[in-house]
Amino acid sequence: MSKNVQALVILAAGLELNFTVDRDKFNKYTNEISTENKVAPSHNFLVRCVNSESKDDLLKIIDENPGSEIELANVLASDYKPDIGAVVKERTSKPSA
Repeated sequence: MSKNVQALVILAAGLELNFTVDRDKFNKYTNEISTENKVAPSHNFLVRCVNSESKDDLLKIIDENPGSEIELANVLASDYKPDIGAVVKERTSKPSA
């Protein structure tokens, strides 16, 4: 069973979309996306995570709004992933010129 399961709601195009995101789905999306490939992984992530009662509304938004799957997937992934406050404390060596 997957860990870190979260139920998330996104408001988009005047509609409420319900999703269930878990670590496996998030990791699969993260591993699939690249600089050359964003639309298909974003679409697939949303379809994998959307709850059945919101699926038709999600597909309608994607169909009517080009690029919306990238925006929605970004919002969903960003909200799922916690901000742990990671920062670089200090550099141990200086970068070469």
